[in-house]
Amino acid sequence: MAAESDADLERRLAALETRVAELEADRAAHTAAPAGAVPPPPTGAPVPPPPAGQQTWPRSDVPLWQAPQTARERTATWTEQITTEVALKWAGLGLLFLAAVFLVSTAVSRGWIGPELQLAGAIALGLVLVGLGVRFVSGFPLWAQSFGVAGTAILFTSAGAANEWLDLGGIGTGALATIAVTALGVALARQYSWMALAFLTFFGALSVMGWIGAPDEYGNVAIMAYTFALAVIFHALYIDRNWPVLYLVTGVVLMLTQLGVPIDRDDFVDENFTAIQVFLVATAVVHWVAPVLYQLWHRSTDELGRIAARVLLAVPAWFWFGTVVLHDMDTGPAAVLAAVVASIAVASALILRSRVPLWLWAAQLLAGSVAISVGLMFWLEGSTLLGALALQAAAMLVLATKLDDTWFWWQSVLTAAAVGLVTLGVTIDAIENDETWGGDAVHLLVFAVAFGIGWYERKNDVGKAIALGAYLGLMVWVASVFIHFGQGQLIISAVWAAIGVAVVVAGLGRQNMLVARVGLITLVVVVVKLLTVDLAEVDTFWRAGLFFVIGLGFLWLSYSVPGLVGRGEETTETE
Repeated sequence: MAAESDADLERRLAALETRVAELEADRAAHTAAPAGAVPPPPTGAPVPPPPAGQQTWPRSDVPLWQAPQTARERTATWTEQITTEVALKWAGLGLLFLAAVFLVSTAVSRGWIGPELQLAGAIALGLVLVGLGVRFVSGFPLWAQSFGVAGTAILFTSAGAANEWLDLGGIGTGALATIAVTALGVALARQYSWMALAFLTFFGALSVMGWIGAPDEYGNVAIMAYTFALAVIFHALYIDRNWPVLYLVTGVVLMLTQLGVPIDRDDFVDENFTAIQVFLVATAVVHWVAPVLYQLWHRSTDELGRIAARVLLAVPAWFWFGTVVLHDMDTGPAAVLAAVVASIAVASALILRSRVPLWLWAAQLLAGSVAISVGLMFWLEGSTLLGALALQAAAMLVLATKLDDTWFWWQSVLTAAAVGLVTLGVTIDAIENDETWGGDAVHLLVFAVAFGIGWYERKNDVGKAIALGAYLGLMVWVASVFIHFGQGQLIISAVWAAIGVAVVVAGLGRQNMLVARVGLITLVVVVVKLLTVDLAEVDTFWRAGLFFVIGLGFLWLSYSVPGLVGRGEETTETE
């Protein structure tokens, strides 16, 4: 029995010793290899990529000399490429270019290269640069456009220099060469979307023609035809390539260029009038239609497109000015043509309302209304234009509110202010020179619209100033109309007193002290007029009645002030 117990103890002891040995071996293994260490891959096995997010060499937070050898070698190779290959290449190209420039300069100055060879070399260089631009489109787009622009500029210069500097060919040859380069530039700009080349081509097409003297050679009709063709081409490019800034710039430049033709009308002959007018109308239509077609094609909503479309608002003024100057202020033809152009604009706006943005539709209608106003001015005397412009100012204010457009708002208030000032001056003149009833009605409409705009914007100082100016204009209008009646001074004083009382009542009733003060100032002016002008010019009998009626009105107002103030306070509390 004792022998069996000893044998069992020995077996257990041996098992414990074995377990202890295993634990010691395991601890020794963990001490020799830190936790997380990955055993090296077997020889010849591919190196796995680093885990996602792990930064490889070179690292910005570790000095380069602590990087692995492969990283140092890779960085050194990249630096060597920057400092040697690239620098040497561009330095060599620069020196070769300068050498070519010096060689050509020497050859030209010493007569080694004649004008024909100079022109041929310049054309060849331009074509080579254009070819390089086309070649590098896919791999180096920035370089490609630079080469294309440089090459086209050289070709434009060659077209002008052939006639002006080298005496090779005449103006006709230079004009044909300019047209050919323009066609090439437009084709390249459209094909590769090079907007910089489009601008260069546009200004090159205009400037080179002027440089070689084509306008003097071919006359004003040719200028109008050429600028009309440029308008069609570059507005089509604006629509096709989605370049609103191209329309903005080319539209303004072409309008200014074409204005020079009617202004310089001394060289005209009678048979040129019709042709020039036709091109003026056609160009106006192109300017008008281009933004609409652009929206139908792209349906763009960017701010630049909205700014470019506002060129529409300048078209009527440009067209009106050019037409009137062209016909030497012969208003009949100008009126008809203004109505024709306006009808095209308004009709297109009404037809396409559901397919264009509200701001573009509004710009079309406003532009059309300006042209209609010009027609009315020609047919019905100048005062009608003031009324139409006042209504346009009101329409622009409504649009500014609907569209939340600051630009429209400023245009509205400035138009109202300008028209109001002009109408005020005309109304003051009407005190001495009697106006027609139609003119008086238009002046009253202008002051009413200006007052409405000022009252609508009464929360800011600009609106208050416009409203006060319109109120002053109304007072002057009353004087200009009734001064020509029998006992006119009496009627003026009575109307002024009635208006002043009404304004005081309105101001006190609405607790608007500014309005009340304006009414009180009006009543003070009435009293001064009664005691000065009316004493001298109004018949004694009528003067007595006038003083009696106005005095009763003042008494009634004095007794009504407390009630008006109390009612105004109750209204304010209720609101």
